[in-house]
Amino acid sequence: MIIIGGVLMSLLGIGMRVMDEPESFRILFYRSLAQCLFLCCVVVYMHGRNSVAQFTSMGSKGLLAACLIASAGLFMVTSLANTTVANAVFIISLAPLCSAFLGMLFLNERVSRRTWLAMSIALIGIALIFGDGLSSGGLFGMFLAFMMMFCYSSAIITIRSQVNSGSRGDVNGAANIVAVCALNAFILMLAVSPFVPDFALSTKDLLICLFLGVFQIGLGMVLVTVSSQYVPAAQVSLLALLEVILSPIWVWIGVGEVPSTYALVGGAIVLCGVILQALNRDAASESTT
Repeated sequence: MIIIGGVLMSLLGIGMRVMDEPESFRILFYRSLAQCLFLCCVVVYMHGRNSVAQFTSMGSKGLLAACLIASAGLFMVTSLANTTVANAVFIISLAPLCSAFLGMLFLNERVSRRTWLAMSIALIGIALIFGDGLSSGGLFGMFLAFMMMFCYSSAIITIRSQVNSGSRGDVNGAANIVAVCALNAFILMLAVSPFVPDFALSTKDLLICLFLGVFQIGLGMVLVTVSSQYVPAAQVSLLALLEVILSPIWVWIGVGEVPSTYALVGGAIVLCGVILQALNRDAASESTT
């Protein structure tokens, strides 16, 4: 399931590239609408009459996490509109390393030497990608991708802080995570609606937006979330890299968008750092059992 989820979540870039009029706010509105409706149906299927409790029990930190994920979705789509898919996804793949660093700052979590090494390796790759952006353009899009990664990592830390502190509210578990993602889609839809220049769009673009909302982010997220309960954390991290690897391939095959040599080399270095961190998580989990 997690492999299928990774494949589905890799389709955002190619979906935007094949649209007739890929206006960012219009895409965000219709994609978020479809995502919200789909995930609400999933919550109802999983909990029936107790569905409302999944939203009311998430607490203030659950609401903050939803707002942060909504911000991440905004930055993701706008970054793809301003830089190549490869540049964006390679930067976004830094999220596990950023989460480890934020966990050290705000949750007093210990950062191992291997994690520091992984961060150092990844920073070398990011320097190559940003350096290429300075010469070839797309630097603003890379900045937006960095903001997406930071917001998503902050959401993860927010959820973990609530679980660790045992504070009121619960955003732990598959159903609650799905509820948070449904809420973030609703928040994002409301936030971007005043900025949509025109709600009219072609049938082709509407179908693509609905596909992105229901299958790419909706079903993809559900499959990854549910399967992560049965797969070791390190394997989840490694399999999730399918999104990073496949996204540039789809746009290369579909629309001929070829990343630069510096972007490919930098992306490969970043992936090495992320893989090292994933293996470190596996070792850490074994040492605590």
